[in-house]
Amino acid sequence: MSLNSLLAGYAFVKLTMDDAELKTGLESAQKKIRRFTASIDAWSSRMVTVAPALGAAFGGVVRSFAEFDDQMRMVRAFAGATGRELEKLTELAKQLGRETSFTAAQVASGMGELGKSGFRPEEIQSAIRPMMDLARATGTGLAQASTIAANAMRQFRMETSEATGVADLLVTTANASAVDLVDIGESL
Repeated sequence: MSLNSLLAGYAFVKLTMDDAELKTGLESAQKKIRRFTASIDAWSSRMVTVAPALGAAFGGVVRSFAEFDDQMRMVRAFAGATGRELEKLTELAKQLGRETSFTAAQVASGMGELGKSGFRPEEIQSAIRPMMDLARATGTGLAQASTIAANAMRQFRMETSEATGVADLLVTTANASAVDLVDIGESL
């Protein structure tokens, strides 16, 4: 018997004798893998319920941004707003969207209606707040209230500085009669 065969035999005996340690190590590894798998399963089942809500919320944000962006493009086109003028109108729409009951997209829509009526960017900036007050006071959408007031102002050749007075007059008329702002707008 040579030394090499003796060493090989020792290794075989060593492996079979230390088999208990190997089994203990494998059982420990299996327990860790099971715990890890269970935590992944729990996480994935939570994600199955959370993911649609996150997707819907994210989708709503994307839609809101797209709607706002579309409205601001219309403002630029209708009012002939240049780069800096459009930036000011965009910031104003965002600010009013944060600070009032209207969304930024609704404010932009009202601005667009003013632009359609021939209001220049600086006129839109000064007229949008009275239009918002008019819409709120009459329960009319901001775009529709802006259209009605702008048409009345243009029809009677009024200046933008008179927007607050026009809005007040329209509110008083609508609230003191059996007609609403839309009926008044059609009458005009």
